[in-house]
Amino acid sequence: MSSNKGENILADSYPLEVPRITAIEFPGNVINTSKAIVMLGSQNKVAKACISRGDKQLELRFRPNDPYEHPIMSSTSKAQNIVLQIQLPKKSLEAANGDIQKALLISKKNDIVLNPEYIIETTYRFRELCDYQYNTRSSEFIEKVKSTLFSHNYEEVKDFQFDQNESFSNKKDIDIIPPPRFSPLVYPFAYSYKQNPSLMAVNDGKGGQQLINRNKSPLLYAQYISWNDDPPLCPSKELQKLVDEGPMACFKFLTDLFEKRPIWTRKSIEYHLPKNLLVYLKQVLHYVSYTIQNGPWRDSVVKFGVDTRSSSKYRFYQTRRFRYNLQDKDTPKESHIPYQFDGINKMSGSIIQFCDITDPDIRKLIDGGEVRETLDPESGWYESVDYHKIKMLLYLKYKAIGEGILLSQDQIDEVLKMESVPNVSKIPTNRKANEDDYDGEAAASQPTNGKDIIDLDSDIETYDTDHSNTNSDDDISRPFLNAENNLTETSDEVISFSKENLQLLKDLSGFIRQKNSEKEISGKVSKLALDSSTQISQIHNTGEVLDHGQGNQAE
Repeated sequence: MSSNKGENILADSYPLEVPRITAIEFPGNVINTSKAIVMLGSQNKVAKACISRGDKQLELRFRPNDPYEHPIMSSTSKAQNIVLQIQLPKKSLEAANGDIQKALLISKKNDIVLNPEYIIETTYRFRELCDYQYNTRSSEFIEKVKSTLFSHNYEEVKDFQFDQNESFSNKKDIDIIPPPRFSPLVYPFAYSYKQNPSLMAVNDGKGGQQLINRNKSPLLYAQYISWNDDPPLCPSKELQKLVDEGPMACFKFLTDLFEKRPIWTRKSIEYHLPKNLLVYLKQVLHYVSYTIQNGPWRDSVVKFGVDTRSSSKYRFYQTRRFRYNLQDKDTPKESHIPYQFDGINKMSGSIIQFCDITDPDIRKLIDGGEVRETLDPESGWYESVDYHKIKMLLYLKYKAIGEGILLSQDQIDEVLKMESVPNVSKIPTNRKANEDDYDGEAAASQPTNGKDIIDLDSDIETYDTDHSNTNSDDDISRPFLNAENNLTETSDEVISFSKENLQLLKDLSGFIRQKNSEKEISGKVSKLALDSSTQISQIHNTGEVLDHGQGNQAE
């Protein structure tokens, strides 16, 4: 033993010259050892398992005489343990009423004698879950098998036969072979179920307790309707009465706001609402208004009792929704109201009401547009032509602001001179359908996902991408070799316009040319076909419209 302070001092070790044995943990209080051995198979099987030192398994059957019982399989542990012989005075054991642990505590240290008797090298344990058991007492087939095959009588086994002509239609209980195991779980699983920490017990008012979730969001009981449904007249009955000072102040402010104007958007309400009341808007808004989900007033917030179908005066509150938001990240100008559209500054949000449009060109269309006698599901109270003028001009100016350019007066006049709705039969694009985008008359029946009007630049890029795998110029120009034939063969890639809107199309090409003036574009081709089958217009990367006779090849 080393006496250096820097080294660990180890205790002396002594060898235990005692027998080494195998132990079996029996899951039960063993009173009759012979019955316990029978449950483990037999004395012979137990002996072989002990000699094998864990190489063989044991099967525990609580009903040894039932061959159909699902046994519990053993597992082996190689952890070594010591079997101690403990000698105590009888007085201590009697004083503890036979409790050995208590007797050890009350006995004197010198009266306790410990002797190691055995070292356990292998332990058989039964830790599996008991499987579901199938009762075979009512099975005629099982009883027949027991009396013949399990009888070990050759004559009875020889005479055993299956009744192949047995009818099962009149039987209540059909003998079905049970599976070898019912439960897929072998070992118990600690699920660690715990009480939800956000739950709290409160008095239910009847002498009992009720669990409530403190983190659960309160139900808003908002009322959403379709554009053609009858409007609700009052808030939902499930709404609780407002008591707190903050929600009450927000309620009064919103009530006054809807007295001035019956229909709003969420963004416009947020602009007028004081900052200290914004936190209550989500809760209180449904006390004074309902929401229209679709149609001409899509996503608008309407005062209770107001029916937008009742009068054409509500046409000024119709909405338009854009696919993308052009809100400026910079600080907005003080003179510009962010939810309004003036044709110059970017607006906040993607929804605009007609009454919030201050652009003079669009304002003329809104105020002077022809009013319908009956409500239309798309254009609302406006005639289709006037509505599509508003929609087209709004989109062009909205997009021009995003691109950082301005529309010329000639381009604006061309939209104002429209006499019919553009008929766009198909746009060659990979974009999905979206009912918010402009697509002419097709929007009324089947929404598409192109832009509000044809974006010639993006569609040229789409066509070029679709044909990027071609290896020769002939493959690219082949669709234009014969204009008459290709109007039929490539109809899925052709855009058809009415003749009277050709001038508008040329104007749009100039709009795209202005957009592409700072970019180098090569190999971009898009096809346009007039209603007349004898003429086809092709737009090149410069945006110019070239008219070719029938059968001429595009340059």
